[in-house]
Amino acid sequence: MNVKKCLTAAVMIAAGTLGFSLPGVVSPIPDTSGEYVFYEDKTFNRESIVGFLYYSEASYAIRYYAPATESEKEKDITLYISVNPDNPVLELTGETFRGADAGDADLVNYLRDLFYDFTAQRKRVIIEDFSDVKNSAEAPQFGGDVVFNFSAYVPLFNIESVNSVNGTYVFRLQTAGLLTSSDDQSFASYKGTFGLPEDSVRDADIPKAKKTVVEFDSHEITIDEGWTKTMENLWTLKESSLLIISKGEVPEGTVPEDYIHFLRRRLLEGTSMSYSLWQHKKVEEKGNSLYITCVYYQPSVQNRLRTMEIVTLNSDNTIHFVNLTVYDYVYQKNRKYFDKIIKSYKEN
Repeated sequence: MNVKKCLTAAVMIAAGTLGFSLPGVVSPIPDTSGEYVFYEDKTFNRESIVGFLYYSEASYAIRYYAPATESEKEKDITLYISVNPDNPVLELTGETFRGADAGDADLVNYLRDLFYDFTAQRKRVIIEDFSDVKNSAEAPQFGGDVVFNFSAYVPLFNIESVNSVNGTYVFRLQTAGLLTSSDDQSFASYKGTFGLPEDSVRDADIPKAKKTVVEFDSHEITIDEGWTKTMENLWTLKESSLLIISKGEVPEGTVPEDYIHFLRRRLLEGTSMSYSLWQHKKVEEKGNSLYITCVYYQPSVQNRLRTMEIVTLNSDNTIHFVNLTVYDYVYQKNRKYFDKIIKSYKEN
């Protein structure tokens, strides 16, 4: 397990440019340059995903990817568009594309139409208090009447899924993420979550050991002596698990509760070739704490990492972070063990 990467992911708040990604739209959570989303698109006869990337208020990328089949070759098309950010009505000012050939004109038009329509659909709803919003609409590209499901924790259009009138999804979020640099290939190389391989990590044995309490400020969590303290705020269990405890502050001039919502979005996103599997997320509020569980897929090593994060807003506007990261295979074999650690957390 890459300790440095996990430590960074546990507490990092990206320093990208904040703004509202769509002309004429104001969202409860500002978008950050480099945020992206990928959706499974069921309107195609083959497995397909469509992604949107926010570069700036004036530039975006739209990507279509479909893996090869017995009868069709792999298809990977990216459409780069620029818009007039000063016009509240979406106005395209330029576009280029990569990976498309002469027979892909309809597909390119479809991607462009999705951007137009999703922007229009987002303008029709008001998201003010971070609650999920549903809105019925007619969407010809999805076969007629559908229901758009919106969430402030999803970047760009805030669309989590598009469902048919009978409740089945036709367009559903697979992953959301944030590019960490201009060299980050997470958006350009994502190939969906179809048929993920088994984790390469297979050692799930956890020997029994005497319990021990870790105290930090007015908080505590119970682990056992099988964990090794490697830094002042970091413990490891063999090569499979990592516990990090850290502390931060609400930025000056920021409403504390709004900042927690911002953190929630950020902690649900993947980063640096580690993809958040959106359908596996779980979020609970308990007292002053937010409990966030995510599963991240890492294609380069064919592993899934499960993170169980506790974010506590203290009365003095400081924030405590508890991050338990474990290979998902190990977690599945030891659910009660790891769940018990998270449940032992106390705000004294």
